[in-house]
Amino acid sequence: MFVKQVIEKLQPDFIYKLVAGKEGLSREVRWIHMVETVEIATFLEGKEIVFTTGVGLNEPSELESLIKCIIQHGASGIFLNTGPYIQEIPSIIINLCNEHNVPLFVVPWKVKMARMMRIISQLIIENEKKKIELEHALINLLISPSQKELYYDTLRENFMYEVGNYTLIIVKLDQFQYVEELKIYLDKKLNQHNHQMVISHLNQNLLLLMKDLSNNSAQQIQHLIEKKYPMISYTIAVGETVESLFETSTSYNQCQFILQLNQRENRIIAWDDLGSYKLFFGTSQTTAMRKLQLKYARKLMDHDQLYQSEYCQLVRQYIQMNGRVNDIAKQLFLHRNTIHYRLNKIEEILQCDLSEFQIKMDIELSFILDDLFGSAYK
Repeated sequence: MFVKQVIEKLQPDFIYKLVAGKEGLSREVRWIHMVETVEIATFLEGKEIVFTTGVGLNEPSELESLIKCIIQHGASGIFLNTGPYIQEIPSIIINLCNEHNVPLFVVPWKVKMARMMRIISQLIIENEKKKIELEHALINLLISPSQKELYYDTLRENFMYEVGNYTLIIVKLDQFQYVEELKIYLDKKLNQHNHQMVISHLNQNLLLLMKDLSNNSAQQIQHLIEKKYPMISYTIAVGETVESLFETSTSYNQCQFILQLNQRENRIIAWDDLGSYKLFFGTSQTTAMRKLQLKYARKLMDHDQLYQSEYCQLVRQYIQMNGRVNDIAKQLFLHRNTIHYRLNKIEEILQCDLSEFQIKMDIELSFILDDLFGSAYK
């Protein structure tokens, strides 16, 4: 929950005024505290909305020290109850809150602060409960789509209706300890951009079900991850956009398929960009597939591992670049004669002619099968 959401709920029933820190209305709120002294302020854990009447101040000048301490300990917002103890808000405090983007609200003495705090605490508890229910509903939708009673009502209450354009994005992290923290961070940042979505996590994967996905949403997620956690390796899988909430389980399986395929980190892979790999979606390995995988891909991989060569990379580039040796040489910063020599060696190892169209198709298919079923070989 954010400060902006809190004050939107309070507005009809309470009198208060925002006097500083407008840029911090998007700060997350986890709880509330009444803080009257610097000593009490040191017990703040961060992301609280703080209330104070000034009753613990011996001198008006002590208010500045109190506000500084509250800000230093990570408060998300401050409500000052003006009256017998705080008669006016010094400009230095307004400047301080503006500098640190901490929203500062002034509440008249006649307003019942206890009631205001009770309502905010209820809002926070209800919001947390709603988020947990949404997270569980998303997982049930993807894992048990036939059991509508486990998710449909909860999702519908959050504007996720049966018909709509839904896209599932899965973010796989290499470090499990950051999953929960990243979920909270993405939830906050994406909600600021008015994305209609539900976010949850399952094992090491973040699950984001997005309605009416914009063209750059996956890139936006990638940017946020790299900005916040530059040390984390990740893969972003984007499923096919579906027109029914009940079809998102297929999108989930597509994302799992993408993650199984991926051999490189820190990239976005969309179902729509998979090309011929889609042909193997939902299939299991047959004896014929295994033989083809062993005949080319695994034979060359074993050679690379034994002799520290890089023939697998070369032959895949050779096929992908349609045999244009000069272009391959430029890309690898090698002489074209070196490329020819290595291609000849590959032909000797695989006992084939790389100029033949069918051979090139079989080799490419062999590597695709290894991408899919490599772990089964090991």
